[in-house]
Amino acid sequence: MAQPNRGPRDIVTDSISETAGQSVLDGLDAGFTIDDMAPDNGPKIRGEARFNQEGLDEIVNLSSKGGAIPGQSLVNDPSQPYPWEQPPEFANPKDALDYMTGLVFQPEAMKEIVGALANGAAVADVAMVMLYAKFTEGKFNPDVLMLLAEPVCILLWQLVKKLTLSITLKTVMI
Repeated sequence: MAQPNRGPRDIVTDSISETAGQSVLDGLDAGFTIDDMAPDNGPKIRGEARFNQEGLDEIVNLSSKGGAIPGQSLVNDPSQPYPWEQPPEFANPKDALDYMTGLVFQPEAMKEIVGALANGAAVADVAMVMLYAKFTEGKFNPDVLMLLAEPVCILLWQLVKKLTLSITLKTVMI
């Protein structure tokens, strides 16, 4: 491992992805190599494809336990649509972000969120679970969900940062 010629610099940006990029550039500038920052730990473990009747039967049994049949939503009763099949409550991302911020800062929600993050859950995972739950309730559409992913992650990250907890930050892959 290379010896750094200086410590890390403070990085202030508007997005987590930009922060990650600047962190790598700062590490290179400080004297680290790419191998120091992201070492190659040997071959990756690959899954093995084994096809047999027992495995197929297991998949069929699992898929027949209450799961939706492909195309089922096309034949559902139109007078009883799922919440996400109706117009969303929030079509404007700013309004949806205000709604999510209000939810995060409710005392019971804060307790649950901080508990999950303190137990090692990634910020992005907690944010996406919250957003997906509200999508399934019909609060916003999938486009707004994706637009809210980064701001909600930053909101949770800042919340925990203020509480000085050690958190796991995970990049959201879109």
